[in-house]
Amino acid sequence: MKVDVISSDLLEYLKNNGQIKARVHSIFENSFNVIDKSNQLIGILSNTRDIAPMTMLVDRNYMVTLDIRLEDKILLNDKKILFTRDNKAISINPATVWLSEKKNSEKLNSESERLATLDEIKEKLISSGKKESLAQFVSHISFYKKGIVLEDAELSYYNSFISELLMKFINEINLKRYHEALKIVPNIIGFGPGLTPSIDDFLAGVMTTLSYASNIYEGYEEVEKFNEEISKESISKTTSISEHMLGHAAKGKVSSFYRKILVKIFFETPDIKLDEAIVNVLSHGANSGSDFLTGVYITSRIIFNQIKEEYNW
Repeated sequence: MKVDVISSDLLEYLKNNGQIKARVHSIFENSFNVIDKSNQLIGILSNTRDIAPMTMLVDRNYMVTLDIRLEDKILLNDKKILFTRDNKAISINPATVWLSEKKNSEKLNSESERLATLDEIKEKLISSGKKESLAQFVSHISFYKKGIVLEDAELSYYNSFISELLMKFINEINLKRYHEALKIVPNIIGFGPGLTPSIDDFLAGVMTTLSYASNIYEGYEEVEKFNEEISKESISKTTSISEHMLGHAAKGKVSSFYRKILVKIFFETPDIKLDEAIVNVLSHGANSGSDFLTGVYITSRIIFNQIKEEYNW
């Protein structure tokens, strides 16, 4: 059995580190994670899943035959994965390589295309976002030059608890006061249910959107440092899976489904069907996709208002 697809960053990591000793960190229905002595998390996913940074896809029918157990010892290199308990192996070479770096395109979307894309995302978040997710905020947020305001809203317990701090964070981003926004991060990171807590998924959306903007527009020179500091703050403050997710997000790296949304917002991409991309994102995890897309939507609105310097009143 062989790997179908491997992310480019994972293949490079395996090539640069020779024989890697790892152990099974966590097991899910269609995936499992292994972690090595350098605390690098590697995802081995069913080919029914979405490829992401530092992951590989394996045929689902074969995965169900693997008797994976927590703490199982694994040996990896750029040629194969060996499960030492029963000597089962998965060949890595050859495999299709998915480029994990953030995408750029030569032609940016027009203002009308950007607004149409964001309007559709907003509509889908309101109508189809997970009920307990941060998507609850979307229909109650107004964007003004003087600030971003959360209008009267009935929020879930988690969202009500975090709303004041979250709105302060969003408003600091709006003012490009990244140093002030960072002061809020220790009080919100790791908050919410899930293997990747709601706020962390939201932050991943904020970070990746800002990362894309920093590659395109002037005035976002502080973003790289801002993202790095959030990633550092996550260490030992949230789940291991979330910590690694934020590390990737700091570099603008996300799964292929998530990336399609970002590319569609910023660039002319007639080959990407927005409605399909949104459905794929919203279906991810319990609330993860909705929380991530909420971060992308709010941050995109902020960025496009900033570059246009026109706000709704």
